[in-house]
Amino acid sequence: MPKELRRIEYDELATNLRRVFDRLMSDNEAVVVEKEGRELAVLKPLRSTKIRRPRKASAAKVAQSKDGILQATGGWKDIVDTEAFKAYIYKRRRTSSRPSVHL
Repeated sequence: MPKELRRIEYDELATNLRRVFDRLMSDNEAVVVEKEGRELAVLKPLRSTKIRRPRKASAAKVAQSKDGILQATGGWKDIVDTEAFKAYIYKRRRTSSRPSVHL
């Protein structure tokens, strides 16, 4: 049978926010926030509060990435007129695609 969630009133949460969050983290259990008998929200701690740091890429992965970038360099050559493409981009930036706002 699932354990009943602890319930607190909205006013208690509003006046004792820090204490409620401290208890939430220490007990590691969800809390139902109620106001006038209606359930408003469920607060629950994150599964892990540890900050995960990305792993450092190996030299082989870095070399592979560099090779891929170098192979992609010049991929549009002789396919796209880059000057016309840049002109198109600048023209689109100057024109608005959104309707005017009338207040």
